[in-house]
Amino acid sequence: MEEKYIGNYKILEKKGAGGMAKVYLAVHKDVPNLKVILKILSDPRLVERFRNEADNLALLEHHPNICRIKDFFSHGDDTVIAMEFIDGSSLDEVIEHGGRMSITEAIRITNEVLDILGFAHQKGVYHRDIKPGNIMLEKSGQIKIIDFGIAKSETDPNLTAAGSACGTPTYMSPEQFNPPDDINYALTDIYAVGTTLFWLLTGEVPFKGDNEFAIRDAKMFNDPPSPRKLNSEISKPLERIILKALAKDPKNRFSSTEDMHNSLKQFEAGTTAKRAASDDKTMDISEDNNNNHNGRNWKPIVFSVLAMIIVLGVAAWWLWLYTPEEPAQGWAEIEISPLADSVLFDDSLVASRAFSVSIEGSEGQHELRLVNLEAENSPIKKTVTLTANRTEELSYDFIIPGTTPPVPFTLTGKVQISISPTADSVFFDNKLVDRGTTSVLVEGTEGEHNLKLVKAKATNSPITRSVTILANQTVQLNYRFNMPTPAPKPQKPIPARGSIVAASRPRGATVYIDGVKQSQITVYTFKVSAGTHIVELRHESQTYSDTVQVNGDETVNVFYEFEN
Repeated sequence: MEEKYIGNYKILEKKGAGGMAKVYLAVHKDVPNLKVILKILSDPRLVERFRNEADNLALLEHHPNICRIKDFFSHGDDTVIAMEFIDGSSLDEVIEHGGRMSITEAIRITNEVLDILGFAHQKGVYHRDIKPGNIMLEKSGQIKIIDFGIAKSETDPNLTAAGSACGTPTYMSPEQFNPPDDINYALTDIYAVGTTLFWLLTGEVPFKGDNEFAIRDAKMFNDPPSPRKLNSEISKPLERIILKALAKDPKNRFSSTEDMHNSLKQFEAGTTAKRAASDDKTMDISEDNNNNHNGRNWKPIVFSVLAMIIVLGVAAWWLWLYTPEEPAQGWAEIEISPLADSVLFDDSLVASRAFSVSIEGSEGQHELRLVNLEAENSPIKKTVTLTANRTEELSYDFIIPGTTPPVPFTLTGKVQISISPTADSVFFDNKLVDRGTTSVLVEGTEGEHNLKLVKAKATNSPITRSVTILANQTVQLNYRFNMPTPAPKPQKPIPARGSIVAASRPRGATVYIDGVKQSQITVYTFKVSAGTHIVELRHESQTYSDTVQVNGDETVNVFYEFEN
């Protein structure tokens, strides 16, 4: 079979074809142990996006967990990227063969992905297509992110126009389906990470559909299912983290990858603390026994030592007989609204800046103190009773001056209210029930109630309605604010551009424009700004230089015939 080469690379096998490129496994012809992945552009109309991927990877070159670019070149009429070969499997392949992951492993992988994305976000690059298929698990256990094919840099030209979607529908955030001009792609990456974590722990995605439009509508109008119902090992604090990442409204998600990473670390710390208390007791007993055994120096000929052993044995038996057992342990899951600046349990600080906290302690009564520096009812001091081998679920509310604390309603009926765009405030029977939301579920007694929706700048705000609640039923209501039409944005002038066609005989000369070496060789058409440019053609030891004037939409030819 004839061997096939692309540039300096020998093709080993075809790996597949994506939306932008055909993908091959190859080796360098001079370094047979250097495996690479070659991506060959499938559609020449996407050449700018292909170069964008290479440029984004160059920005992220120094991170060890991002698939690196090895080469970028032209092969005939094709544009090619040579990328690092990763010896491992994607997460969807791992789950397909091994089933859903343990909580510990899923959180480890998620934290690594958040760290990698945090690095990219600091460079102004957003992936926009995070999913299990783009997260690789090397045989060494290291995580790597691949396929920055639709990644966007803050300095990119607008490769994705406002209103056009990009990504994989199952993992896209609701706003990605029809992206506004001011979309925050850092928060779309967080949504995709939350969806991936949901899938790792349950083996299912939160939203499904027969097509892209069904998935979009499910995400825009429905809440994600409880992951705890799909995997009973998921605790309430972990479920809250997952569902916060999947919030419909981007403002209700984690504000950054670091924010979500810190929440997962706090959850891990609480889980580890529970295990550590039990493990430490076992280790202490084991070490004491080992130390006592190793430190004894038995000398049968010394009767005094034998006598001492008898005395110690009697004393040990007496201590064993009368030493009380370790008290049984209980737990408390505490929810706090709004967050507590400090949480103290038996005068020990157990959490800071927390909406929720998990606590372990011996059976019996303990003192709990919650502090919020802005609340008028701070500190909240409570006596908490822990029961052996049981978890108490507790919740406390701070009262912040200027706000109305939530008032519990009699649970006889419900109203599901959908609002577009986001309401600043939602009042039910003159009580504030939510802020900054597009969806709210209100419970109340059967009969007539007053609803008021407030939105700054909306021409029909406030919306006031009389709402009828029916016993044991959920009433669906939809409201829309009328927003003033924004003034059209001034169009930025498009700088004039022209073209330089660089050609030579023989072909293949290196091209420099204004002193910058180009990645393409002759013959090639270069897009340049209007103005004066210096073009150099270099072939072996010969150099030809020409100064040309390029006007807008004009093509200038530079040709030179080198001596043989």
